[in-house]
Amino acid sequence: MDYALSGGVTKSNGEIKAQTQQIPYKDSKTEFETHGATVIVAMVVFLILAWLVLLLIKKRYVKFLPTANRHKGKKLLVLERTKVSAKSNLLLVRYQERLFILGESSDHLALIAEVDERAEE
Repeated sequence: MDYALSGGVTKSNGEIKAQTQQIPYKDSKTEFETHGATVIVAMVVFLILAWLVLLLIKKRYVKFLPTANRHKGKKLLVLERTKVSAKSNLLLVRYQERLFILGESSDHLALIAEVDERAEE
């Protein structure tokens, strides 16, 4: 099939395709545009996976950490609480195999005495 172009020039379909394929196209994409998005997505995925691994370690393996026993509350135990007045109490507290008597008020906590366990027996 022949096409009539301006200026009285006639070209066939094959000639037009050959000319359009010969036109050089400038690749305007930079290296960041082609690989930058991939790098950013990979970094985001890596950070999410690292966060999930840390969360898993914190949930499952906290008992193996040396500071894990500090937060369980097994070393500090309130054995007895006696109300002295409306806003104050006396507390008998065991901490690391030692006994203490503490005075507690609405905004203050004071050590009154350390109890000798032998005197208790």
